[in-house]
Amino acid sequence: MKNILLAFVLLSMSFISQNGLVYTGIIETKQTKEVMYKNALLWFSSTFKNAKDVIELQDKENYTIVGKGNFPYTSVGFFARATASGHIDFTLKLFFKDYKFKYEFSDFYHFGSYADGYEPFNIGLITTDAICPHKFPDGTIKSIPEKNWPNIKSIIESNVSMFLDGLKNDIQKNNDNW
Repeated sequence: MKNILLAFVLLSMSFISQNGLVYTGIIETKQTKEVMYKNALLWFSSTFKNAKDVIELQDKENYTIVGKGNFPYTSVGFFARATASGHIDFTLKLFFKDYKFKYEFSDFYHFGSYADGYEPFNIGLITTDAICPHKFPDGTIKSIPEKNWPNIKSIIESNVSMFLDGLKNDIQKNNDNW
């Protein structure tokens, strides 16, 4: 049975890696799904400027929350730094069962900014590829995606870690003793 489960997990990971970058896991807690669901909504409110703009689905019957957020990105390199700087959008899905929850950070997209009359440099979907797989128009400075790709992935990993630390901490709180 363990071999079948391991094969399923590895197969799932291979499908994920062909698409976008995904961070997923299951966290065990001491809280019921009702408490974790409420605490997760509070976490969204304290983590994002406007939780109503971020949360796209609140399904209390199935104890599921889906949100779409973003965080800033500052480009590396000299050429087109201002137009490659911008933000990274992502989706966060949370699923709750008694004493555990599953998280999934996915759909990471890089968007540049307008600067000095120039169009933004958008890299788009961030994948698990070691080098940027996207093709850009002729005339694009090749170093922009090459230099920013590993930096974007590093920034994503740092932000996911920060979000996850706060989420794990807040979800496990017992708000009855205030």
